[in-house]
Amino acid sequence: MRSLGNKISVENIADVLFCLFLVMSFLSERSILGRSTMFLFIGICLFLIVLRGSIAKLPFYFVLEIIFIGYCIFQVLSDISVDQSASIDMIYTLSICTLVYIMLYNYAILKNNFKHMLKLFFLSYFGAIVINLIIDAGTLFESRSGTGIEIGGVQIGGVTPISVGWMAGICMVLATIVYKKDKKKFWLVFVLLLLALLSAGTRKAFLFVPIAMLGWFYFNKRSKNILKLFSYIIIVTILCIIGYYITISNPTLYSIVGYRFESVVIYITSDKGNIDDASMLTRLSLIETAKFALSERPFAGWGLDNFRYIFNSGGYYSHSNFFEILVSGGWIGFVIYYMKYLYVMFSLWFCRRYADNQAKNRINILLLLTIVMIVLEYWQVTYYTRKFMMVWVLILIYVQSVRTSEKSMQIPIEYRRNPC
Repeated sequence: MRSLGNKISVENIADVLFCLFLVMSFLSERSILGRSTMFLFIGICLFLIVLRGSIAKLPFYFVLEIIFIGYCIFQVLSDISVDQSASIDMIYTLSICTLVYIMLYNYAILKNNFKHMLKLFFLSYFGAIVINLIIDAGTLFESRSGTGIEIGGVQIGGVTPISVGWMAGICMVLATIVYKKDKKKFWLVFVLLLLALLSAGTRKAFLFVPIAMLGWFYFNKRSKNILKLFSYIIIVTILCIIGYYITISNPTLYSIVGYRFESVVIYITSDKGNIDDASMLTRLSLIETAKFALSERPFAGWGLDNFRYIFNSGGYYSHSNFFEILVSGGWIGFVIYYMKYLYVMFSLWFCRRYADNQAKNRINILLLLTIVMIVLEYWQVTYYTRKFMMVWVLILIYVQSVRTSEKSMQIPIEYRRNPC
């Protein structure tokens, strides 16, 4: 009994450290406090694995991640990498990130409670977003990112607009699962996250909004058919169009995000020469440069994180995860890297075939989330960003929970023998 009490106590400490790690990874990722909570979480996960006498699980997703890192090391050793110091620094970052993901996955497997994990994950990031809004309340809608505050020499808040936008959008989608039976809480959370999205002005992240709305209106319903799906798609589209016209009509919203939406519409429907959005013009220019870099070394690439040092004089990265990976690793590295996404999506789809209706609803929402995240990577570099990549680990955890449930016992023997 005493031993059981100790395990419960350690698991409770692990939960607290997990939440602190997520909150600080959002509010102060690069500070001493942010790094400390990360390593404390890794330490408690290792301790739990030893305490349980378990062997660390390593799904194929992480195998592919390790192969990609190994390929980047090979580039350095074989002098393919032009700026080797830049590659080595990024290899170290990816290695630490991968260790965090593996520990997070094994921590969740030991907990064996996906709903609990999802709630901790969601509430931690939602709480961090709200804290950031409060800290930056004085400059809200005056600029796209606040300055944050300094406590004991540690910078808290002032999170980049991209991080705020992406995590607010992702949390919006996850809220459709967390609060599927609580309409009031869902809409309260939805409004607060929409406020964060608007204040960040990250136009890419608004793609999460229709997915969240569709998830709430359609996929959480018991009775579903093609006609209802089509109807809800029309409703969500109309609401998004109304939202667009509100942002370009209101002067405050226009100065933050409206003009950015307008540039996207011009980019899609008109002559590209009419665009005067400096951000979009810079991105388009960087992507064109990345295409040229890829044409010079299409198969082996230039080395990890070499784009900004070779083609941009130490400035911006390519602003596209697709081209960042292509320039870094060539088509070889690109195939290795994106195979892990295909693995997750295939695993979700496979589990869907054996899941009950409730699980299928979750899987449908998560599949839409993965598709949006991959699409957005054309305009955003994500491969070393822990906040975004941990969402993929969360989905892996869900896949494992479905595979080990009673409803999925019909899965072929090779998947039961070696579950991810």
